[in-house]
Amino acid sequence: MPRVFYFLLLFVCLGCKDKSAPQTLPIATNTTIIPDYASGFKINDYSDFSELVINSPWPNSDKVYNYALVNREMAARITLPNDKYDAIVLTPVKSLIATSTTHLPALDYLNEEKSLIGFPELNYISNNTFRERISEGLIKEIGKNESLNTELILELQPELVMGFSIDGASKNYSTIK
Repeated sequence: MPRVFYFLLLFVCLGCKDKSAPQTLPIATNTTIIPDYASGFKINDYSDFSELVINSPWPNSDKVYNYALVNREMAARITLPNDKYDAIVLTPVKSLIATSTTHLPALDYLNEEKSLIGFPELNYISNNTFRERISEGLIKEIGKNESLNTELILELQPELVMGFSIDGASKNYSTIK
């Protein structure tokens, strides 16, 4: 009788497993991408998401940033460890704030001008498409790089803020995060 009881208990416990629970992703990477013409980062491509590892965010830095890039359609079906990533970024990104004119050519190249919703010191932007969006009020002035308007950034609710740093000492980014 005790064996039957333990067997039934085991059967009930295993049978009550929630099949819709998010899955934990495997640790091993499928592919590591190290760019030929850039340095300071690599991309680990897993079966369900990608991991962007920035290992040289500014000169002489020993800080490493890890970002999980997850397709927004897959996001509800997977679980990632919170302590491993500095941020989890849903892709494709629909709205972003850039803080350097060096970020803008990439958006232009990818035909993602519509994603930009905020930028510091709009007078530094010369691209015609961005200038038109500024005129239409679709890109907002968010202050100066040294003193970004945190309240406006929170109001705009960007999915991503692309920042830059020369030495990693920016209170603005810590406040926004």
